[in-house]
Amino acid sequence: ALGCLGKCHCKQGTTLFAQSQGSTKTFDEEGCEQTNAKGNGCKDKFNATLLKLSQSSPGGAGGAPKAQCSPNGMTSPFGPVGNDAF
Repeated sequence: ALGCLGKCHCKQGTTLFAQSQGSTKTFDEEGCEQTNAKGNGCKDKFNATLLKLSQSSPGGAGGAPKAQCSPNGMTSPFGPVGNDAF
């Protein structure tokens, strides 16, 4: 997830620099970091990875309780994990 966020910040910086040079190019950093219509935002990728891990790990697919992401942060069956994940 951190690598994806870094790419979003880099693209935002590159866009801002291009704009300072007269470009009309735009970039939606929040769309890059969160979920988006294309399903390739960082949060989309993170959730897909969690799903994949929950289905392939011991206890997955109905076994051990799984963590979930929500707009309020990541939660587990034992309570909130933290709101600063994204």
